[in-house]
Amino acid sequence: MALIPENILEIEADAEVLENQEAQTANGESDYYIDFENGRWTSQKITGQDKGVQWLKIGCMTEKYEYTIYDEFGALFERLIEEQLPREIIEGEIARAVVELAQQHEELRNATTTVEFKGKKAFIDIKVNGQEERVVIGR
Repeated sequence: MALIPENILEIEADAEVLENQEAQTANGESDYYIDFENGRWTSQKITGQDKGVQWLKIGCMTEKYEYTIYDEFGALFERLIEEQLPREIIEGEIARAVVELAQQHEELRNATTTVEFKGKKAFIDIKVNGQEERVVIGR
């Protein structure tokens, strides 16, 4: 039995990874993954593009101007859907709003959307930086 651990290089590498994660957290570069399907926060940390895509999804699900705190963040999708405008106009406005929202985040580029309606719900498929997400808007 050795007095010094034989896997010292692995321990040093793990320490570097932990230091980098701590630095990212301290700088606000990481966030926690939200499991939207089950409606819960997880302990899994996300950074970079994943953090940006989650931010965009939250922005799409947040009704702008609903509360004073959200007067500069979010989108007006629910109000737009409730106005009973022609579907083509709603789809165009949703696509424009998603692209506009994505441009506010430094990690997001090349956002495209497709919108499908079922009753008063809009299913927005967003593709950004090659990653796809689905957002459901409506009641």
